[in-house]
Amino acid sequence: MNTVLLPLLLIVISVATLRAQFSHDGDVRYDTLREDPFPGYEKASFVVNWYHDEGISWGQRYHYEIIVIDTLLVTNFYSKGGGDETYHHVAYLRKRILESSELQHLKTKIKSARIKQHRIGIPRPTFSCSGFDVLILRMNSKQIAGGRIFSECDEDTIPQYDAETLTGAFDTVTGALLSLFPMFDTLHSIVTNGKSLPLTVNDKPLPVFRNVDDLVYHLVDTEFQNNLWNLDTMAAIDSPLVSRALQRLNVENGKNQEFYFLVITYAMEELLPALPSTISLELIAFVRSHPSEFLSYFASEPSLQFGQLDDWASLLSNELQGKTKAEYDRNELALEQIIARAVAQDSLLKPTANVFIDRLRDIKHNDEEHMKE
Repeated sequence: MNTVLLPLLLIVISVATLRAQFSHDGDVRYDTLREDPFPGYEKASFVVNWYHDEGISWGQRYHYEIIVIDTLLVTNFYSKGGGDETYHHVAYLRKRILESSELQHLKTKIKSARIKQHRIGIPRPTFSCSGFDVLILRMNSKQIAGGRIFSECDEDTIPQYDAETLTGAFDTVTGALLSLFPMFDTLHSIVTNGKSLPLTVNDKPLPVFRNVDDLVYHLVDTEFQNNLWNLDTMAAIDSPLVSRALQRLNVENGKNQEFYFLVITYAMEELLPALPSTISLELIAFVRSHPSEFLSYFASEPSLQFGQLDDWASLLSNELQGKTKAEYDRNELALEQIIARAVAQDSLLKPTANVFIDRLRDIKHNDEEHMKE
């Protein structure tokens, strides 16, 4: 199973998945899963998903999610924010492959938690000033889909759970999952307090920032820029930041160029509205003028996956399309020839080039099918 190709925005608790069957018990609705929430991963031997949502109203809320499917880890944190909202804006998504030691530690913690389902269903509050947790677990013969809810308006510091469908050490599981999400505390601080927690790079302190945008801008323009992707700070990426990186991508070289390449590539994992409208044009200009660098970044950077190469292919295809099939053919063939010349100079780039070209052809075939309709 090629787990790196998980869809970019995998938010498991979708309305379509949950709301097929439900029952009410006072202010609590109990949803049941209608279908597997991970289409395409039904055969995964290990799945754990913790989704947390809370807020003071239906309009002012934030949520975060940690998903593990076999060895793939997905972490997500989102708050709409804006204006005089109680919660500040964060839009964060990151994927990576777990180390074997991390995976074993997580499984050990889950087993020790002895989670069991004492009532069918996932509790969801029907009152707005509330929060809820959802836990989905598939491990060995155990399959669980439950959760708990609490009132956000309670004065107590520790949440008092109003309804739970699971027994066992729930917090042991969530604690183990949070240990895989090093940016959580900083993101949570930005959402709830409007500023980040103190961070350090190579034991050097960074300033406290008002939001993630300021943090990323700082790293872009300082000596710490080469550590950005290791810090796991690609959060709240917005159009001005990506536009800035795009402008520099075609004029920088060496490590600076690679840095901006990574900023843009990781930006593709954020919500698509954050991408500038000119991104396809800028990307194809870069690939045409720097094909060897484009391929080598994917071939040599271990944190990049073919799923991200697929993102590039999808955006580049927007510029290859013409008004006619013949024009599309010419544009796509011309780009293939540029890639082929780069491979001729460095055969180590061939595997990456083959995947990239195959994806371009698949997209072109699908586009042409739509043209016929």
